Amino acid sequence: MKLQSAVEFLSTYSFLFLILAAAISIFLIISTSTTNFFPEQCAGASGLYCHFASVYSSSTYAYSTLQLVLSDSESTPINITGAKITVNGVLSNGDCNPTLVFPGQGTVCLFLLPRAEPIGYYVQGSYTISAKYCNSGLNELSMQECSFEPGVYSGSFATSSENARVTAFAVIALQAPDSVQFIPYNAAPIIPSNFTVIQNGQFAVSNAVSQLTYSYGTQSYQGQSYYGYPTTGFPASLSDLNNNNIACTSPYNSLLTLASTELYLPVPGNIVFNATSKDAIELYYSAEGSNTWNSIFNGAAWSIVGSPQKYTYANTLQQGFYKFSVEWMSACGGGVQAIQITGLK
Repeated sequence: MKLQSAVEFLSTYSFLFLILAAAISIFLIISTSTTNFFPEQCAGASGLYCHFASVYSSSTYAYSTLQLVLSDSESTPINITGAKITVNGVLSNGDCNPTLVFPGQGTVCLFLLPRAEPIGYYVQGSYTISAKYCNSGLNELSMQECSFEPGVYSGSFATSSENARVTAFAVIALQAPDSVQFIPYNAAPIIPSNFTVIQNGQFAVSNAVSQLTYSYGTQSYQGQSYYGYPTTGFPASLSDLNNNNIACTSPYNSLLTLASTELYLPVPGNIVFNATSKDAIELYYSAEGSNTWNSIFNGAAWSIVGSPQKYTYANTLQQGFYKFSVEWMSACGGGVQAIQITGLK
């Protein structure tokens, strides 16, 4: 009798068991939060356009960072004064570079997440960027007559954590006036006020965990490799760097690029900065909360040279966030810039 009741129970409710099992399976799949089921999302609610979000997780040093790539979608420049994210109800501060962002120009913001996220884990939250926007526009800014008014920009993000480091750069490319072939060395990354912006953009480089490498240049150098990385356009859509005729006589059409990103060191480390450049290059870093830029080559690499030259510098950096920028000028003929930073964690 008990056997018959059991058979009747199974035959009656087996379908419900199948539905329950399927529901549990779906729940388990969702809870693992892999990129197969959750595509990357990044949306700005106002003022700043969010291009993408990425999360790097280090199992060796047990930390995770979130990187947001944003650009100024307004008609006036903004000066970023603070950056915060909220993940799982926990508020975290971050750092952005550059902080002065022109219309269409990008900025890279980096945040230390409140915990070390497992690889493939789904990370979602919101961000708030505090800034002052120039209510008078670019002309007044260049003449240092711009009055700033406060503004707040917000948005959301969702992505999965990875064990590959993706380093995004915010790029601004400019052309010199016809009368200018070359500009003097400057101890901080600057955008000359008399240069014309020809392209804003961003590019991302997927790197080995312990190093960062890229190589960009004009057409005659594209395809050549530096530090094991093939040279491409900078960024690839910038047609101005795909010609070999940067004038060496007046009227000049010299080009200047400024690439900016953020780095994080979980522990102090010996960082080696390598650069190869045809024409002028300088690398800069600045610690979080500091207004002082450290010029890595101290002007030794800022000159017009006939063939690619190599430069290297090593320094011990303490734990924390660092702004990092590369300023490069192609003043005559074709040009190339290649960067390698080793010792990252």
